[in-house]
Amino acid sequence: MTTSATPSTGSDAPSSTTGNPDSTPYESARTFVALVWRQVGQPGNRSALRSGVGRTGRRPVQGDRRDPLERMHRAIAHYVPAGLTHQEAEAHYAIASIIAALPRTTAATEADEPAEEPADSTATAPDKEPTATAAATAESSSGSAAEAAPTPGATAAAPTPSAGSTRTPARPPRARNLGQSLAEAVAAGRITTTYAENRLALLVRQSAAGLHRYLPATVLRLASERGAVDFAQLLLDLRWWHRHHTEISRRWQQSYYRAVFAATARQAEADDQAEQEQAADNATTG
Repeated sequence: MTTSATPSTGSDAPSSTTGNPDSTPYESARTFVALVWRQVGQPGNRSALRSGVGRTGRRPVQGDRRDPLERMHRAIAHYVPAGLTHQEAEAHYAIASIIAALPRTTAATEADEPAEEPADSTATAPDKEPTATAAATAESSSGSAAEAAPTPGATAAAPTPSAGSTRTPARPPRARNLGQSLAEAVAAGRITTTYAENRLALLVRQSAAGLHRYLPATVLRLASERGAVDFAQLLLDLRWWHRHHTEISRRWQQSYYRAVFAATARQAEADDQAEQEQAADNATTG
């Protein structure tokens, strides 16, 4: 795969961003994802982008000079930031190919996301690539404070629209990692607990190449509804996986089990409340 990118500087922070060069990586990722949604609205581009599913992350076959992603370049290369390493750029191709492979009904609802809308100010998104210090700080935190740490995979709640707002009321929350998406899918009954935990265990053990291989099937299973997967956060996690695999995979697992625990606690509380109300009704009628 080739892009117009220049060699990466090798610094912790990404060397360039899409659109506004002063925007955070998460905002840039959101812009890229929104542009991809627009591209998949055009049949020719959708087909070109979909051709890359399962082809990213592979090593070139000896003697084969063909670029397995050559059909994608026309549709997406001009949206991929310059200055990225090959692996970082390839993460953009991977996310674009997965989005293009989603059911048309999902694409139709996601594509109305404004391409240049700034990120919500309440989103907890990483301002730079994670560092060992940030990881240690996040690890020492607990509960919601740990989830709010500015590391890959951190999560944030969606803002509540104010009265009279013209914004879409059910806007999906920002900076939700794959672990939380799996937990939400279990809670909604779209997947089983066994499937979610098996896939999570499989994904966190992968190298970058392995993640490219196994991620599409998992995401396509999850992303049957609008907002079920935060593609901007997933892009950043995939982009940084080869250098921060341990931190990101740990965050996915933490987010998954915290969300499952919270859902279980809420259900237990609801059950207790229902029992108390039933007992009160029985006492009144008795």
